[in-house]
Amino acid sequence: MDYIEGDDELEGTDDGDVLGAIARRVGGRTRGGRRRIFSRPPLPARTAQPTEAELRSFMGFGILTFTSATPTVQVLEVEPQESFRGERLIIDSVYVPAAAENAPLISVARIEVGTMPQSPSVQFAAPAAMFRPDAVGAALDLQIAARGTKMIVTISINAAPPVGGALTVNAGFFGQWIR
Repeated sequence: MDYIEGDDELEGTDDGDVLGAIARRVGGRTRGGRRRIFSRPPLPARTAQPTEAELRSFMGFGILTFTSATPTVQVLEVEPQESFRGERLIIDSVYVPAAAENAPLISVARIEVGTMPQSPSVQFAAPAAMFRPDAVGAALDLQIAARGTKMIVTISINAAPPVGGALTVNAGFFGQWIR
């Protein structure tokens, strides 16, 4: 019978009974404890695919429109279907009529994950200019919103637009999608 003794030494008899030798080798070890040539390789200790992955992603919050008839404080709310950690809030706005000189001042009153505020103080609102698309140093490190946990951004303006005017605000987050 053919068997391996060590990693590089093949011993056996050359009796021409190749088919019988192969049939005897399948199954693991010989009676002497030597490893057979055709034994299965051991399985890896870990699976190749991690069970949890973080992907750089985005999550839209929606669009608000402020007019003379709407309240000056409005809420954007989203409930992620997978866990998400917000890292960069982007707020974009358009004021109509575009030539208006006294556009309302936009502020971020609160950012919440679940019921937990994401600012050490919610006494005063932050200017939305901190979250413009071209803002520098605007990275955030929010708590993870587990799937089904609401993320809320409260937007306020200092004065309602005049009749016929409208302020449209669009918001979204860049962050880590945890799956």
